[in-house]
Amino acid sequence: MTQPKFSNKAQQFAMAGAHREVEQKKKSFEELVLSYLYDLTNIFATDMLNKLPPEWPGIHHWIETKPSSIPKTSKIYPLSEKGQSVVKAFINKNVRKGFILESKSPQVSGFFFVGKKSGELSPCQDYKYINDWTIKNSYPLPLPLTLIAQLHDVKYFTKMDV
Repeated sequence: MTQPKFSNKAQQFAMAGAHREVEQKKKSFEELVLSYLYDLTNIFATDMLNKLPPEWPGIHHWIETKPSSIPKTSKIYPLSEKGQSVVKAFINKNVRKGFILESKSPQVSGFFFVGKKSGELSPCQDYKYINDWTIKNSYPLPLPLTLIAQLHDVKYFTKMDV
């Protein structure tokens, strides 16, 4: 195969780099990860990414709302035919995974898509009103220097310490 002629050195350099990337073989797991991290591979397993973490007894999550909040209807965003098919696929996929559950909430949020440069549609939700009537659970985080001073002579840690 003959090499194409380039009009300048920049094109020549770019094409040489592109050929090098294609020639590089895909690295194996053992080449990418340090050996002492092999026993942690289940944390990053792709099948774990497709389900929610397990429920823990006694630990529940809810969003507290201001007592004066009144639920209101959300704006309905018009969708194209392509957008409607993407919404159906998105909802079916996430219901199957268990990421979308039936809600008893009196408030809803608008659902729409933003186009990416690649032409794909990225799902977005308008949580502006929900954020306005949510009670913010804020508390100061300890300073790292304070933690180091408190934990400098500790020999054993449990998950509860973290």
